[in-house]
Amino acid sequence: MFIQYGEKDTLYMHADTLQTKPDTSLVKTNTSLVKTDTSDVKKNDAKFFMAYPKVRFYKTDLQGECDSLSYQMKDSTIYMYYDPVLWSQKNQMTGEKIQYISKNPDPDIAILDKNAFIIMSEDSIRFNQISGKLIVGQIFDNKLRYADVNAMPKHFTI
Repeated sequence: MFIQYGEKDTLYMHADTLQTKPDTSLVKTNTSLVKTDTSDVKKNDAKFFMAYPKVRFYKTDLQGECDSLSYQMKDSTIYMYYDPVLWSQKNQMTGEKIQYISKNPDPDIAILDKNAFIIMSEDSIRFNQISGKLIVGQIFDNKLRYADVNAMPKHFTI
């Protein structure tokens, strides 16, 4: 189990395999960004966290599950792969891939890529649904407030 303590909340994560490594994808060298090996990375540099398979995580304002997950601690970005699902308050979000960027102050950003779908509970019998190729949502105060949807329009008459 992975536990990350924050100022106001704690993240709990479980998976069969959990790994933390130095983030060697981009290291600044002579004012240009280049790929490098781990021998050039200092101990205080950003960490890269991976979890797989059967990943589940929980915070008071956000829960999720997927098969594989990576988390860049430097910028608080979560990448979820293979059947990812996110829950935030009354929202359920799915897509083939999900990128979640946690920001302080708000808004947090959720990017749902390919077969994106959001369902929101209005009350015990009514739901709002949004689907598209790509959905970029902004979350303020743990509530989805804005969604930019790339989709083919469909009209239904009831």
